[in-house]
Amino acid sequence: MGWVGRANPWTLLLAAFLGCIALGFGAATLRAHLVATPVLAKRLASTQVEGRLLAVESRPGNVVRLTLGNPVIAAATPASTPRRVRITLRQGDASSAPLLAAGMRVRLRATLMPPPPPAVPGAYDFGRDLWFQGIGATGFGFGRVEVLDGGGRDGTFASWLMGVRQGLAERIAAPLPQSEGAIAAALIVGLRGEVPREVESAWRDSGLAHILSISGLHVSLAAGLIFALIRGGLALIPSVALRHPIKKWAAGAALATALVYLFLSGADTPVQRSVLMAGLALTGVMLDRPAISLRLVAWAALTILLLFPESVANASFQMSFAAVVALIAGFEVLAEPLRRLRGERPGLARRASHYFLGIALSTILASIATLPFGLYHFNRAVNYALLANMIGVPITGLVVMPAAILGLVAMPFGLEAWPLRLMGWGISVVDAIAHWVAQLPGAVTSTGAIPVAALAFAVLGGLWLCLWRQPWRLGGLAFLVMALAWAGTSRPPNLIVDGDARLVLINDGTGVWLSGSARSLSAETWLRRAGHTNAADFPPDGSGASAGGIACDALGCVWRPVSSARMTVVVSRRPEGLAEDCRAASVLVSLEPVRRRCSGPQMVVDRFDLWRKGTHALWFGEDGSVRVETVADQRGARPWVPVRDTAKPRTTPERRRKNQDKNLSAEAEITYPTDD
Repeated sequence: MGWVGRANPWTLLLAAFLGCIALGFGAATLRAHLVATPVLAKRLASTQVEGRLLAVESRPGNVVRLTLGNPVIAAATPASTPRRVRITLRQGDASSAPLLAAGMRVRLRATLMPPPPPAVPGAYDFGRDLWFQGIGATGFGFGRVEVLDGGGRDGTFASWLMGVRQGLAERIAAPLPQSEGAIAAALIVGLRGEVPREVESAWRDSGLAHILSISGLHVSLAAGLIFALIRGGLALIPSVALRHPIKKWAAGAALATALVYLFLSGADTPVQRSVLMAGLALTGVMLDRPAISLRLVAWAALTILLLFPESVANASFQMSFAAVVALIAGFEVLAEPLRRLRGERPGLARRASHYFLGIALSTILASIATLPFGLYHFNRAVNYALLANMIGVPITGLVVMPAAILGLVAMPFGLEAWPLRLMGWGISVVDAIAHWVAQLPGAVTSTGAIPVAALAFAVLGGLWLCLWRQPWRLGGLAFLVMALAWAGTSRPPNLIVDGDARLVLINDGTGVWLSGSARSLSAETWLRRAGHTNAADFPPDGSGASAGGIACDALGCVWRPVSSARMTVVVSRRPEGLAEDCRAASVLVSLEPVRRRCSGPQMVVDRFDLWRKGTHALWFGEDGSVRVETVADQRGARPWVPVRDTAKPRTTPERRRKNQDKNLSAEAEITYPTDD
């Protein structure tokens, strides 16, 4: 098409557009084929698992997480066995095999389950992320961990590299207090498992999470420091500086540093982007080409998407590239004013003020660019990021990262203790700043979930502002206004029931009532997406509880939504009350199977519906209408979605309809699907 219409630029543009789409779908299909793994379809209780340890990660709460490659699962056939499984152990359970390390072959008993689905339609899909890592089952282990082979490896570079990273993490953390040591290991080798949750929370709420997560800041600081040291050192030798291209030599050494950092950090998406951009920029220096431009960002994005097309759906990819595009485009506009402000021969005071001004502008640009993605993925906005970064970034750049590089250089000689202690001091200062800022009133604003259309308009508006260089670039503001307007149309579900029929959330617009533990991951996700931070639990015995139009007893709960006075919503807990519930309810949610005729409600969601389609979210209109979304409908028929055996008579709608006229005593003949 492009060749036939090559004389017409619009035809060429259309051909290029269609070619990019075809290339993207082709890369995604190839990637899915390369990483494909069976996904466990049902829970396997207390089964024997044997496999080669690919990773041993310490987690907060005295927990260790094992990733086993090529496992042998006693209760699964070879064809249904995933390529990798992830098992969580309490440290006490692993104590019988102390020194667990990547490369060992181990055997243990564990309960395995399919990877967790999204907590609610539209939420983060853990199963998708794990599937692209080759993990088709997760679970928890117990009892003795038996080491079958303590010296073997699975022969892969990834296994060897993980062992190196874990060994480095132990040496890095050894001379430091627990919290500082965990953060130091996270900054150098990217292993964040032992970072306390309260520390992660404080750094996130203060706007310093980008320091804790290895990204462009760390790569640029490491590569820039090596570049400056080598170029400055060689410049002190006139015979070398005058006869050889020391700038290009320094760029080559900085590029090697960035590549080493890539592998040591685990090669997450922000690090890939940063190293690709740094590599292209440093290669440009060696070839006497411009170092930084939006073309550089485009090539980095294209490379990552061709190799790992699934990255486009990840928050890290989106936020990382959004921040970089905004920084480059913003400083292209601000370069001349900043140059005039700095002057031709600035003094020390002006240099310092110019440095802090650069940090402030970078923080503002990056915060604005990543705000839509933070609202969409995390449903929150950080309000004091500028204050935290004005203090935290200089300490990181001047103390933490230089000390980290010195520690790595000194490690082969056993002299890493003193630079790591200096690094720990810098980390403690940044940590104190993070906790102080996070505790300020109004540090975080909970916004609730926003529609994907609002994010799309925000992305379009941001790209329009950043990519164009003509006055019409300001037209991007119109798209941003549309994004704000669309975000305001979002309304959280009025009723959510999880796929295990254990957790129910009712939201009437003025408050939230939660049946079950508010500390579970599902409940936290529901509340966050609804814009709430806490909930009042139903009494455990359900004895006559009533609040906000919700009345509960041992058999269930009745709710009359404020927005729809004529509607009665019943959450039935016990089969004994189904007959009455079917007569009274406009919408019936039964945590037990419904096997009798229930013609009164306009909608019935029972235990089988929850098992087949996962978490249900319902919206009630003022006119009495009901809209429902399910996790299964939102996920679709994807390779990472376990296939339910709907052929079983006890789980099909046909069987349920046949049983509607039968007496409830027949329930004893049919077991729950999750009891298998």
